Amino acid sequence: MLPLTIPEAFAAVAARRPDHPCLVWGDDAIPYAAAHERIGRVAAGFVRLGAGPGDRVACYLGNGPEFLWTWLGAHPAVLESAVVGVPSALAEDDVVAVVVPRPGAAATEAELQAWCAERLARFKVPGRVLFVDALPKTPTAKVQKDRLRAELRASPGARSESQR
Repeated sequence: MLPLTIPEAFAAVAARRPDHPCLVWGDDAIPYAAAHERIGRVAAGFVRLGAGPGDRVACYLGNGPEFLWTWLGAHPAVLESAVVGVPSALAEDDVVAVVVPRPGAAATEAELQAWCAERLARFKVPGRVLFVDALPKTPTAKVQKDRLRAELRASPGARSESQR
């Protein structure tokens, strides 16, 4: 028998022990079957963005809102997204997702929030989802999060459209 790849080994464990906890985060426990399904969605999102066999994809996912864009990117109606913290009336920043919809696809703010809520801890679900035609980027195609934050601070109720 040939050695299993990591995805094959994970799938085998998920098939054998679907209800066994795979990841425990605070009071939440994600079973192997759910983790396997979520990983498949993220992988499908990378495929939709053009990644293929042999390609290397790296995500630096700190313990903060940056984690969220990976989940949003796996949603079929999302072409691109960025997540930023903006000052809140409370001590912590509010999580705001800025989304470029996939051409021909439609999503609502409530739909994306519910989709994230099914998959993420409560504090990582964006309080607002804003739809834009394009994200501001540097000449090297990096999202200009400072510019997004400045625009959101300048107009706090900016473009929280329910559907695009």
